[in-house]
Amino acid sequence: MLSKSLVCLASLALLFVSAQALVIQHNGVPGGDRVRAFKQHGIAVDAPEHDHFRGKGVVSVNGTGFVLSSDQQGIVGTASGILYHGGTVLNNSPAIYLIFYGNWAGSTTPQILIDLASNQNSATYHSILQTYYSKTATNFYFVTNPPRYGGVAYDTSYAYGTSLTDQNILDIVSYNIKNGAISGGRVVSNALYFVVTSADVTATSGMCTKYCGWHTSAVIGNGVVRYSYLGSPMRCPNSCSKAQNVYPNDNREADGIANILMHELVESMSDADVDAWYDGTYSENADKCAWTFGTTYTAPNGATANMKIGNRHFLVQQNWVNAKGGYCGLTYTPGQ
Repeated sequence: MLSKSLVCLASLALLFVSAQALVIQHNGVPGGDRVRAFKQHGIAVDAPEHDHFRGKGVVSVNGTGFVLSSDQQGIVGTASGILYHGGTVLNNSPAIYLIFYGNWAGSTTPQILIDLASNQNSATYHSILQTYYSKTATNFYFVTNPPRYGGVAYDTSYAYGTSLTDQNILDIVSYNIKNGAISGGRVVSNALYFVVTSADVTATSGMCTKYCGWHTSAVIGNGVVRYSYLGSPMRCPNSCSKAQNVYPNDNREADGIANILMHELVESMSDADVDAWYDGTYSENADKCAWTFGTTYTAPNGATANMKIGNRHFLVQQNWVNAKGGYCGLTYTPGQ
């Protein structure tokens, strides 16, 4: 979950369907920990799924125990400030689907985010996910494959208005799947659906006051859907984007959403149903590094950035490296 805090969230239970969100920060300082909770708005919550999308990142067992590389042995055997709770990780290149809801006429934001989603294989940032895994009695499943771009839908209908409830956000995902606008008209469980809303749209459960984005999972028909809400930072630019004089892609909205998207993406891959990886305060990996950016550089247009993905530069918050005791970073090299 991602936000910056206009309010103190230390004792506030956010009522999401197993949802985690990027918390708001107050005057540039990370906000208090939010409490893991479950919203009860009639959305069906998926039971923990344990197939783990077998076939990728599998470490098998031989007669003497788990066969792990020395680096993996260190990851499994060392406490690093975050714990595995038995749930699902997405380790087999999940698809990224973008649903742009609202008015995007004349905006460069959709194309910038499509470019971001389309070039995830060039993001060394995802090397950090190699330190996360799920396991069964016979296998470990490390997250070894980056996400891939799946497709885009533009929902300009305003069918749910401009003040969206959490149920509305799930309904937008469901509608665009069922009418064939995205993912071939079927629920893809090895995928992440991002509902991105334009600046005239808000979310009534706390956009700008409690969060900037969140992710969760639910059931649509017979399928499990993993999805995320990404609000426009232009509704509250001082709360949901990092202020700069110039932005890496010359678009404060797109650069702000890109930061939120990457945060929710790595959380979704390591904690797909909000039952896998989190710490004693219920913070997921990216939560532990919220609003910290690590080593930066100057992009060609003079903006501050910290990673190049495809042909674009971005400023993205760090992620928690689940190795060597744990630390915030932008990349991870096994054995170092």
